[in-house]
Amino acid sequence: MCVNAIHAGSTDDDPAMWLVTQKMLEHEIAKVKKAKAEHSGEKGKSRRRIGFQPS
Repeated sequence: MCVNAIHAGSTDDDPAMWLVTQKMLEHEIAKVKKAKAEHSGEKGKSRRRIGFQPS
C-alpha cells in the first residue's frame, strides 16, 4: 500500500514536488480492503487448511 501511494505521489518530473498525501494512502488502503473482501467471498469454493484432517 505504501509503495503504491509513494508511486502515485512521485509522478511529477521534479522530485522536489513529490508528495504523498493521507488521501493517497487511504485510497490504497481501500483498494486492499476491497480486494481482500472480494477474495474472501469467493462463492462455491471451499478453503483447504494445510495439515487439517477432517474427521
